[in-house]
Amino acid sequence: MWDEEFDWSRGGEEWTVSPAWWESILDATVRRVARPGQAVLEIGPGAGRFTAELLGARPRRLVLLDLSPKCLEMCRERFAPAEAVLEFVLGDGAGVPLDESETFDLIFSFDVFVHVERPEVMSYFTDFARLLVPGGHGVVHYASIDRTPEGLDPRSGWRADLRSTDMREILAANGLELVDDIYDPQISHANSSIAIFRRPEVTG
Repeated sequence: MWDEEFDWSRGGEEWTVSPAWWESILDATVRRVARPGQAVLEIGPGAGRFTAELLGARPRRLVLLDLSPKCLEMCRERFAPAEAVLEFVLGDGAGVPLDESETFDLIFSFDVFVHVERPEVMSYFTDFARLLVPGGHGVVHYASIDRTPEGLDPRSGWRADLRSTDMREILAANGLELVDDIYDPQISHANSSIAIFRRPEVTG
């Protein structure tokens, strides 16, 4: 769908048309965790609206993973001046196709996991647990249909059948700590949330 059928003429900006809304999302996500010199993995960059912000934090490395060759090519063209720090990986939807030699300080994804069902979410988070450095953070926007306001279809916006309790169980199963679970319709949308998590530091 995202490769051939979706109209990318607006670059994905149609989902956050309010400048104030966009700023609130950035404050809650990228600006909270992105720091200069990080190795960053972005899942599902689309046309690169968050990629631009992640690059603005001056990472030493930014890997873009997407199911869509079209999206990767759009990002390659759009961010050509930053090619020295960018890498592009075509995914298969089953997880992160990188081995343990690839580690990241930050894993970021927005407007992607809201469409991903629990078994695939578990697969990705198992990979996150092995790819994050100790103390590294993740930011994932996910479906939390248990928090849907009355009167709204919980599955509107092609939401997955996922709940906030599922996310907590997935994190715990993979040894990841939940730092914050943001539910605010002015930031995360009405039937989804943002999980900020970390891989614990090694002690002893």
